[in-house]
Amino acid sequence: MAFVGCVSGLKAAQTKRAPRVCEVKMAWTPVTTKDEIDAAGGFTVVKTAGKKVLIKELDGQLYAVSNKCSHLGLPIEGKILKAKFSDTCVTCAAHGSQFDIKTGEVVEWCPTIPNWAGFAKAKPAPLPTFPVRISGNGQVEIDV
Repeated sequence: MAFVGCVSGLKAAQTKRAPRVCEVKMAWTPVTTKDEIDAAGGFTVVKTAGKKVLIKELDGQLYAVSNKCSHLGLPIEGKILKAKFSDTCVTCAAHGSQFDIKTGEVVEWCPTIPNWAGFAKAKPAPLPTFPVRISGNGQVEIDV
């Protein structure tokens, strides 16, 4: 049963629809090479599909998160602001928000911003993560 908006209010209308079939396909895009990530110190930022993605190697595994901090949208790693890495975390240099590089989850949210009345911090939000893999020839591919 579907509801159709009318001037007099909502009326129920019977509709028959074919079952919906959703198919998810991975769209792997080559963005860099494993050698380039190693030469850059174990991490790099790439742009693909209109998104900037931070790729970091931890213990032989690659992880990919948005390079756009979920606090104000500033780059985590940019020309001026430089990401800081510790253990499995990446820290945004703007306000010190810290994220788990593996999951994108917030570890610490804006510790350098005071939480005064009238000057509240934004609600914590994780970084989007993206599937990443290394192909047989060392090409790094992500799915955004």
